[in-house]
Amino acid sequence: MKFKVERTTWHNMKNRCTRPSHNSFSYYAERGIKICKRWEVFENFLADMGPKPTPAHTIERIDNDSGYRPGNCRWALPAEQAKNKRQARRKNSTGYRGVSINRGGRYDVRIFGSFVASFDSVEDAAAAYNKLARKIFGKNAVLNNSI
Repeated sequence: MKFKVERTTWHNMKNRCTRPSHNSFSYYAERGIKICKRWEVFENFLADMGPKPTPAHTIERIDNDSGYRPGNCRWALPAEQAKNKRQARRKNSTGYRGVSINRGGRYDVRIFGSFVASFDSVEDAAAAYNKLARKIFGKNAVLNNSI
């Protein structure tokens, strides 16, 4: 099948915005992120976006509070996307990016919403987050300070 990776991106985009059982539904559809009528058809999506420049590129919404539509989407690398994210709406009670306290009193590290590990100290958790963020984002990593 030609354009298989682009079709997978299109399919995942649709699921995030339309399928309540999708694990990212609350970050998209419940925030009002929709797909324009034109992009409900894969061929239209592909005509507007073109093929992915590299396998590492993913779809990015330029305005994170607006939907998937021509003019608001582009192919971008993860490091580029890291610079274009919405601000957290609530303050992290630990004071460290990517670190939260769990019910057992341990500190969980999450990146991209996925659990990484638990630690006994908040400092160890923050250091682990920084190490992983450097590995993923390189020089563009947004790190925790004063650890």
